[in-house]
Amino acid sequence: MLGISAMNPFEKTFAVFLLLFMFSMILSIAVLQIAAGILMMTWLSRIAFDKDYHYRKTPLDLPVVVLAGIRTISVFTSIHPEVSLSYLWKELPFYAMFFVFAQNIDVTNKRFMKVLFWAIIASALIGTVYGIHLHIITDFQERAKSITSGYMTFSMFLCALIVIVIPLINHLSKRPWIV
Repeated sequence: MLGISAMNPFEKTFAVFLLLFMFSMILSIAVLQIAAGILMMTWLSRIAFDKDYHYRKTPLDLPVVVLAGIRTISVFTSIHPEVSLSYLWKELPFYAMFFVFAQNIDVTNKRFMKVLFWAIIASALIGTVYGIHLHIITDFQERAKSITSGYMTFSMFLCALIVIVIPLINHLSKRPWIV
C-alpha cells in the first residue's frame, strides 16, 4: 500500500515513524522529538540486531560531522554559553537524524518516496493554512508563522519545500513548470 510491504521489520518501523516525523515537522515539536527519538532507537537496534545491516558511506557524512562540530564549538564561544547549550541539546538529535535517514531510507522504493514527499507537502499545507489563519483571520500575529516556529524558520521551511515540490510537479504534470 505505502510501499512498505516488502520491507523487513526494522524498515517498516522506521518507515512508519519517518512518516510521522515528516508530517509533524512543522506541526508539533513534541511529536517531532518523540518520532526522532524512536527513529534513532530503531536505527541503533537495527545496527545491533540486523545481521544484514552495513554502513553506507555518503558524500555528506564529513560535512555534517563538521557542521555539528562547529555548532558545538560555537556554543562554548558564545556570549551566553548556558543559553546556547540548552539549544544545542535540542539541535544535536536532529544533526544525528541525517545519519539515520542516510542509512535507512531506500530511495529506490518509489512508492514510499512519493508517500514521504506527500507527507511533507501535507504538513506544509496545514502549517501554512494555520499561519495564514493566525495572521489574517485572527489578527493575532503580525506575520504568518507556524505552530511550532517563528517567522524565519517557517519561511525557510517553505523555501525548502518549494525545492521539493517544483520537481515533483514537473514529474507529475504533462507541462513542465521549470525547464
